[in-house]
This record gives sequence, C-alpha cells and structure tokens, in this order.
Amino acid sequence: MLLIDYFERVATGSSKDRPFLHFVADDPASDVMLTYEEADLKCSHYARTLIACGITRGQCIAVLQPNSVEWVLWYFAAQKIGVVTCALNTDFNLESLAGIVRSARAKAIVSDSAHVELALALRNECPLVEHVFAPECAGGVDAISCFSPSYEAAHLNRAEELDPEDITAIILSSGTTGNKPKAIQLSNRALIKGNGAYLSAVPISPSDKVLIVTPIFHSCTLAWAITATVISEATIVLTARFSSSRFWEQANRAGASVLWTMGTVVHILLKLPRVATEAVAASRISTTFAAGMGKRVQDAKSRWPGIRFVDGYGLTESVGTIATDDSFSQAEPFVCVGRPVPGIDLRIVDMDTGKEGAIRQPGEILLRYGQGFSGYLDNDDAMRESVRDGWFHTGDLAYWDEEGRVYFVDRIKDVIRCGGKNIAASEVEHAYASHPEVSEVLALPAPDDIYGEQVAIVVVAKDPLRHFSIAEMRAYGESRLAQFKIPKLVFNLAMEDLPRTPTGKYSKAVLKRKVLAKEGA
Repeated sequence: MLLIDYFERVATGSSKDRPFLHFVADDPASDVMLTYEEADLKCSHYARTLIACGITRGQCIAVLQPNSVEWVLWYFAAQKIGVVTCALNTDFNLESLAGIVRSARAKAIVSDSAHVELALALRNECPLVEHVFAPECAGGVDAISCFSPSYEAAHLNRAEELDPEDITAIILSSGTTGNKPKAIQLSNRALIKGNGAYLSAVPISPSDKVLIVTPIFHSCTLAWAITATVISEATIVLTARFSSSRFWEQANRAGASVLWTMGTVVHILLKLPRVATEAVAASRISTTFAAGMGKRVQDAKSRWPGIRFVDGYGLTESVGTIATDDSFSQAEPFVCVGRPVPGIDLRIVDMDTGKEGAIRQPGEILLRYGQGFSGYLDNDDAMRESVRDGWFHTGDLAYWDEEGRVYFVDRIKDVIRCGGKNIAASEVEHAYASHPEVSEVLALPAPDDIYGEQVAIVVVAKDPLRHFSIAEMRAYGESRLAQFKIPKLVFNLAMEDLPRTPTGKYSKAVLKRKVLAKEGA
C-alpha cells in the first residue's frame, strides 16, 4: 500500500468521520478541525486543480509556508496523482530557495499569504514554475478560491498507475555541519517501510491524537510523524510552531495522547517551571518519541513518570535504530540509541580499513543503500561521497555492545583531533552536563599550533549572572575525563546566543565561527 491508500481507506470507509487533523492555533478561537472525509474532499479538489494545470505524475510542487492545514492538504492532494512535494524552509533566502526549486524542477509553488511576494520572486527566478497557488486572488497568483470554483466536491481516487518507488517528498537536510543542505528524495516505499519499523516500538492506535510541534519541512514531521499517524489511522495534532509557553495548554486543549518530536523540545520543557496544565496534559500522553534525547531521558522519566519514552538514531536518508527502556539503563559514557529496527542492515566499520569493527570499537555507521532514501536531488558529488559499494556512509561514529545495542559517539566532523588522538565532543559534553549549575554545554575544536586541535567548551549557566572560569571547568573535568580531553578554552554564553538551525538543532559550525573569532583563531 501507498501512504495515500491508508488515508483514502479511512476517508471513504466506515470511519470517515474520524478526526484527521486538529490544527491547534495560538488562539483557541482559530483552531481548525477536519475529519478524514472533509480532508479528502479538499485534497480531491486540489488534486483536480493540479491536473487542470497540467501537473502530472513525477512532476513537482514546492510548498512555501509554515505549518498549516493547507500544507497537509496539498501534500495528500499531490499524492493522489503521484506529484512530488518539495518541502521548502521558509527561513531560507531567495537565492537558496531558487536553487532548490530549480533542482526540483517544480511546476508550481504553494504559498500562504505571508510568503506570496517571495513565491512570486521565486517564479521569476525559476523558469519552470508556471503557477503560484495562494489563498486569495492577487496579482500573478492562482487563488484556489477563484481558480476552480465549479469543481464538484467529490472524492477522487488516487491514480492506479502509481508505484511504491515513486518519489513522494523532497526534504532538505538540517545543514548542522555548515555545509549546503542536501535535497533528499523519499519514496512511498521508504516512508511505509521506515515507519512500519518504528511503529513496532511506538504503537499508535486509531483513537490516538499525535501532537506535532516541529516544522513540517523537517523529516521528523513530514517523513515520520505524519506518515506514522496516517498509517495508524489516527489524528494529526499540528501547531504552527513550538512554543514553550503555550505547549502544555495546546497539548491539553487537543487532548494529545502521543508526542512525536525532537529531543530539543523535551530538553526545553525540562528547563521550564512546572505549571498546573502540565500535570493534566502529561497524564493523557502515553508515549513520547523524541529523537536525540540522550542521557536526559532519565530526567524526563522522573518528571513525567506516566509517559513511556522512546528514542532512536536516524537521518532523513535512513531508517535507523530504536532505543527503549533497556537502552536507557546502560551505564556507558555514550548514549545508547538501541538496536536496528527490523529489516534494516546496519554495519559499523573501521574508518581506515572499512572492515567490521570489534565490539566497543568506534567506527562509522553504514546503512544499506536502497532501504532508505532514493538519492540526493541534483547532487552527484554528495552521492559519490555518501554511497559507496551499495552502502550509505552516515558520517557518524558508533559502536556495538555484546547485546547488539548501538552507542552513538559523535558526528565524525565533530570529533576533535588532538595530537593524534580522537576526542568525541559528545563525551566532553556529557561530562560537563552533570554540573549542577550548567544548563547547556557544547564542545568544539579550537585550532592549536602544536596539537592541531584542542578542546573548547561553550557553557550556558542556569543563573544568568554565573560565570565559569577555565580553572573551574578544568578542575571539574579532572575526575571525569582523561587529561587530554579536558578543555583548554571556555566560553560563557546565554541560551539565546546559541545559534540554531531552523529545525532547532545547535549549529556548531556557526557557533565555532562566532566564539573562536573572538580569540583571533
């Protein structure tokens, strides 16, 4: 089955009145609720619009708007006729967006009112773009309300000729290493197989309401959360953005029973003072999947003991691992990210020899190509670098234990090379995260004339007036790290000064330029 088949099965069956989407607005009066049938009729209307515009199977539309009801509807409308949806990051500038739209050969851009001018500018930069769809009539815009008013509000079956290997979505990588984001092509087959494996650890029932607060253009939302929810015939609960101040009120208002998110969101919630709504909303949530929680999962389990937490490892390109309770209890210096999900071939190989590494010997994670993404869009260099001899090279370091669990060490590019020795930034970060007065810590490589690189740390104190000296930090590290891993530099920053990618991850590339420039490095 294709993802659209799961959607249409509910929309045209006996459960067609089941809630499909609850858009939880900042103002409760602006909430939107759609049943599966209501959503299907709108999707059918939009699909007919695409057909009328000559947009057919294998061609592409680009969506330029933040999380919204319309984003989801256009995504499923495109699937009805085999049109690819390219998820654009609304924070990107015109030049970056134009490069992506041209590579995707998009025939149309779907915009909200706030991004119409940018969408029209993109059309001028991209000759293949023939249409800009937006909510209202305006110069140069094909407004849905007046483009096809005579279309009958009737169900449109998905095209029979569609294939599981057809590309469904194009999602951009996070770009956390400072490199140009890659456009990653995902097929129906990859979406269904990957989510089927994850749902074995994160069961979702048709009665569940799955809360999503991360951007749709991120794979956590589009490839995993939305897909998993629809496969399970459950309800998508979507917010425009993550708001720490509104989170628990919105979760409570929606009656959310599952939270599918990133570890960053859980970390932020842990730092907030408790509120009355939190207890009520959290009592309804049975399971939270939050990729990248790390060792702070124990803090989360202590604060919300009634919630089952699931972590894991994976990239937009891959199906990876699942970490459940037996993973969290391991006393290791690195985070256990669980075991490979069923049906996925995962290897850890020595970076020099390419051979399988020994137990507890760090090496690069390789995943068999073809079990995940379908290649990078218009980027042969990235394909040659990442896919070799039938294996996708993730660029991540990890090791196995005797029970077949995987422990994530670090991004290879984040490893600090000091005098011929490799230091995992994550190990340094874990050591200092235990400091009772530290809110956040990031380890970076600082250039060194003798050793090549030395360890630098950026520290955020819980108390804004607190300042950590290098002598204090070195003393704290003495009993926790080998001597050569102890930082030689410390930088004190406020939380708001830590640069992030649009998906909420810390951008170490930007941070390195920011703090080391002050040292003249």
